[in-house]
Amino acid sequence: MTDLKHHCHISFQLIPLVDKANTYAIIDKALDLIRSSGINHVTGAMETTLEGNYDDVMALIRKAQVATLDHADELVSVIKVHLRKEGPVTFDEKIGRSL
Repeated sequence: MTDLKHHCHISFQLIPLVDKANTYAIIDKALDLIRSSGINHVTGAMETTLEGNYDDVMALIRKAQVATLDHADELVSVIKVHLRKEGPVTFDEKIGRSL
């Protein structure tokens, strides 16, 4: 059985559904968690990509979802995962630099 011990990339998007609220301020709460986590990440205009152990990254995504849902009526999450059987998936190989 394959384990998930190697670093992977998980990209995710949080879409809070709210009535007349500033969604950027809600997303900033999730981004604060990500920035303080110590997990390597790249945040773009549409999603954040995390690099790390699968279980650690998924646990952080869950915390970000909870932080977002604390301030929204509903939440839509889109998650994409890049796993490899042997060896880590890294930002360096994809974008030519470590973060």
